[in-house]
Amino acid sequence: VHFDQFKEALILILSRTLSNEEHFQEPVIIP
Repeated sequence: VHFDQFKEALILILSRTLSNEEHFQEPVIIP
């Protein structure tokens, strides 16, 4: 397993989760 490929995959996953969190935080206002 190449560590560089693993890092790239992690960065892609993190960027996707961050973008998803940004989209979800705005409309979700439930008491």
